[in-house]
Amino acid sequence: MKQLNKTRSAGILCAAFLCATTTLAAHNQTALFHIGTADNNSAEFALYPDQKTSFLATFGGEHAYYVGYSTPAKHWPFALPGPMDSWGGGGYWAGFHPRHFPSFYFDLTKAPKKGESTFHIALTQVNNQHATTLRIEVNGHRQEYNIDASTKAIDARFPSAWLHQGMNTIRMGIVKGGWIQFDNLSLISPDAVLASNATSTLIKEVKAAPFEYENTSSSNRRQPILFDLVQFDHPADLTFKIDGYPAVTKHIEPGKTIQEIDLPALTGKKQKEKLNIVVSEQGNTLYKGTIERSKGT
Repeated sequence: MKQLNKTRSAGILCAAFLCATTTLAAHNQTALFHIGTADNNSAEFALYPDQKTSFLATFGGEHAYYVGYSTPAKHWPFALPGPMDSWGGGGYWAGFHPRHFPSFYFDLTKAPKKGESTFHIALTQVNNQHATTLRIEVNGHRQEYNIDASTKAIDARFPSAWLHQGMNTIRMGIVKGGWIQFDNLSLISPDAVLASNATSTLIKEVKAAPFEYENTSSSNRRQPILFDLVQFDHPADLTFKIDGYPAVTKHIEPGKTIQEIDLPALTGKKQKEKLNIVVSEQGNTLYKGTIERSKGT
């Protein structure tokens, strides 16, 4: 991870409620994406108001929200627990260990090359029992914010160059203290353009496996291409097409999965190979890209 060399106070960014309100109004006009409603209420989010005990089963661990497909009512919780919260699997017997880091995934057809972007988080409440630290990571670049019960909003400002064309990730989690409750979240990034093809299939990453399989009976070696994906809400039949190799169709059930498409390992003098890859569902392209694999990885 790329660590920012300071921990910011949310109070410095927006100490007063008036400041938070003014900032939010501007964000509504320019947001690349906006999740939730700016109404000082969490009613539009999942599990609201009294189902937080279901958080572990529904949103625990590395949860994904796919901008353009996901909805707050189904795919984002109204509150995010910290290491001190027993209802989120924390507390003394859990060692006060941070364990929940949900992420927003968003695909950009155009990324800004300069300037500043802002990830804005408006809150309805923050626990009043524990000093709390919220961690935010933009494509691996880390920032941390100390917040308390008086915090109404956090503006995580970062260089727009941290974003790139293709799939981007904003990951967040409470690494110290207790829960926060959301009003709305948004990303402001001038000149960025959000793709419009989000579907129930989120393809987070495609890469060649750093290993090979060997068939002991034939001595043939195989190298998998790994597709890290999340299938939301309902099953899908996905077709994986890699130039020069037969297409493979797989039935994908809802949930997180890493799909493997095995290719013959590189042999002879060929040390590297570029692969053009297309993933589609019923003829609709969900992913198109190029990766490189190496011999002996």
